[in-house]
Amino acid sequence: MTTVEIILFAVGAFLLVVGYRRSDRNKMLAAALLMFASAAIGPFSEGFKQGWANGQSRDQPSLPR
Repeated sequence: MTTVEIILFAVGAFLLVVGYRRSDRNKMLAAALLMFASAAIGPFSEGFKQGWANGQSRDQPSLPR
């Protein structure tokens, strides 16, 4: 997951520089979203994996009819 975070951050930083130099707000917005995603994807994926593992290991009671 670290490589995905690094790639997202690098692309976001590149878009931020290009957007700032060309005064392109859309590129700067995309850069901000990519940099946010690079910071949030690690904890999100870990929580998702833990939740999936807990849901699979627990016995699911059948629903009463």
